[in-house]
Amino acid sequence: MISPRWAFWPGLSVLVALTILAVWGRASVLAGGQPFSALYQLLPPAIGEDAETLDSHFRAHAALTWTHILSGTVVLLLAGLQFASRLRPPYVALHRWSGRLLLLAALPAAGSGALLQARSPYGGAWAASAIYFFAAYFLVALARAYLAIRRRDVLGHREWMIRMFAIVLGVGGVRAVALPLVFLTGERPLALVGAAFWLGLGGLALLGEVWVRVTRSRQSVLSVGAT
Repeated sequence: MISPRWAFWPGLSVLVALTILAVWGRASVLAGGQPFSALYQLLPPAIGEDAETLDSHFRAHAALTWTHILSGTVVLLLAGLQFASRLRPPYVALHRWSGRLLLLAALPAAGSGALLQARSPYGGAWAASAIYFFAAYFLVALARAYLAIRRRDVLGHREWMIRMFAIVLGVGGVRAVALPLVFLTGERPLALVGAAFWLGLGGLALLGEVWVRVTRSRQSVLSVGAT
């Protein structure tokens, strides 16, 4: 029987790669580049046109976009470090301080994302509701993780950190569903922004919850064995 841990690794790797690619692509556009121009030439013209429209929106709000990119990158890197189990025992202080920095970076990351959506004319109520809901969910999960570790509830801390990290990876999840949605529906990408946000972020939140529940009994046994 395949362990659920191994079954999740390929998907996790793809999501991390997509998230990093999305961050790099947005930063490149703000710096004046066109990182995906060759790819857009292979796709229907509407995809490239709508991508350029979105790029123009982010260029028009460059300060907010850079805040979101830089703080989000810190969150992504530090969240990954938090799950590096081999580093925790020998470097407990590093684990704790990286967690505190993660808390500080989370506020501008979520806030700038919400403000960018508030200033966006694309996606309507569907996109706005997804961004606001999952930004709040992200912050609540991080707060619950912090409160759990303060009362030495290691298992609760782990589970809320997984829920938080799932939303971070939702950045890659949105990209994973966006292009298939365009081909399946025949709609323009900008008409599907709300659906992509709900499916991408919601799908990752659901997968995070599944992972929490699949691994909960195993972690409980490990915790009991360590006492």
